[in-house]
Amino acid sequence: MCLGKIPMTAIGSVMQMQAQKAQAQFQAAQMQQQARIAEYNRTVAENDAIAAMQWAEVEADAVDYRKRQVAAEAQTLFAKGGVVINQDTPLKIAEDIELAGVEDRLKVLYAGEQKAAAARSRGYGYTLQAQNYEMSAKNAIESGKLAQYSTMIKTGKSLLDAYPT
Repeated sequence: MCLGKIPMTAIGSVMQMQAQKAQAQFQAAQMQQQARIAEYNRTVAENDAIAAMQWAEVEADAVDYRKRQVAAEAQTLFAKGGVVINQDTPLKIAEDIELAGVEDRLKVLYAGEQKAAAARSRGYGYTLQAQNYEMSAKNAIESGKLAQYSTMIKTGKSLLDAYPT
């Protein structure tokens, strides 16, 4: 290799190393953006869990309200019919109304807990995804550095091979 090619080889290698660094930084920025998106999705999932529990509480309160309405209506009908409310069949009916209301309330609360648990699970998945993206961003930078070192070593070897001894 003639001496005029040596500076061109060095300049080409420097430019290649700069391109490798820029590419690594770009990949890292993309991974960091994906990590931020995953963190946002985690926050949304956490909010979904909170909303599911709040929905369950509101719905359970509505079940209680409907139960009280049914019980009051039954008592009114018993009173209109001249039935003694606190014994035998009317007492059993009131008990059944109460138990059905409690069961419905518990079903609604359980459904809310299940929805919240699913949302929290999604949030955990997004947390892991964000951590994975952050690690990928670090790996992109390290990979870029290794590519630069490789270019530098190859250029050095090329120059040493071409330099007349």
